Amino acid sequence: MERAKETAACDGAAISYGDIITANAGGQGVFPVFSMLPSGEANAVPSRTIAEIMSFPDIRSFRAEIARERRAGALILSSKSSGNAGLYRPANRDELARYLSRREREAKAELYTLKATRKALRQLDGQTEIEGQG
Repeated sequence: MERAKETAACDGAAISYGDIITANAGGQGVFPVFSMLPSGEANAVPSRTIAEIMSFPDIRSFRAEIARERRAGALILSSKSSGNAGLYRPANRDELARYLSRREREAKAELYTLKATRKALRQLDGQTEIEGQG
């Protein structure tokens, strides 16, 4: 029954999110955080809550574990929606696509910031003080 739900969530394709994660991890992933997450953005759980339940010593080590799992292929999504902020598994293709689109926008914004900072640094080469700061 569970396999049928996962398959239906993938637009009827004969593949589940578990299959995707296993394939992305080369079949070698262990995902303790992912395994704790609910399915669907509407069910997102705050990071601190999950970190406490899992007895992480601090939020930094919890975030490091999330990063490790994501790099290994776990589809750990995050929501910033007010009243619904937290982590979750994608319930369907649309949630995954929305998450990807948001993360791409955030990455582009960060690249623009880095580009402006790099430009300012090049302009400052040779100066000992930043104008208005000294």
